[in-house]
Amino acid sequence: MLDQVLELISKEAMQQYEIVRKSGVCNMFDMTCVATACNMLEFQDLLEITEDRKSYSTLLRNFSDLMQHYKN
Repeated sequence: MLDQVLELISKEAMQQYEIVRKSGVCNMFDMTCVATACNMLEFQDLLEITEDRKSYSTLLRNFSDLMQHYKN
């Protein structure tokens, strides 16, 4: 299962997600706010994920596993 998620969510996208999350600018469940932040910060990888509700919900559901995987 995680292998399929890894094909969809890159390490770069997760790094961009963490920058937005740690900034505190957005409620990370607010896709519109996250997309706006991505545009301002020129985070193309994460922006592409926010443009697809299914992909973004996959990121949210698998956040802990993705962070653990990309941390190593």
